[in-house]
Amino acid sequence: MTSYHQPHTLPADAPGMTNQSTDFLDWWRQGAELIGAVAFPMLSPTANTWADLQLASMPHLLKALHVLDVQRRSLLLTMACLANPGWATWLQREFGLHYGHLGAAHLGDEIFTVVVGLLASYRDTSSN
Repeated sequence: MTSYHQPHTLPADAPGMTNQSTDFLDWWRQGAELIGAVAFPMLSPTANTWADLQLASMPHLLKALHVLDVQRRSLLLTMACLANPGWATWLQREFGLHYGHLGAAHLGDEIFTVVVGLLASYRDTSSN
């Protein structure tokens, strides 16, 4: 995850985002905490750096995906596709995820908020 992004801040008036961290790293940390150490082996209560928040290797990631509930699986798939865009097509096909699944009614408020925060604060710098 060292080739990541330079996070930026959401607009202050983004719906549902008031009084919450809006930096990509903060959203990523929240997502990692919701998913747990099964997919983030370095996760600790004081995880504040990318080293603490790195995804597990692909075999561990796949194992994690199979044990998570649908909501957390959708969150982890979103995070994995942001971390490694090359995995996106394969993971989405393998697990049947499409962005129609990423709705508040399907994910629940807590996970939906983190997914929206991740997507809204994500900026791919690989093209720079």
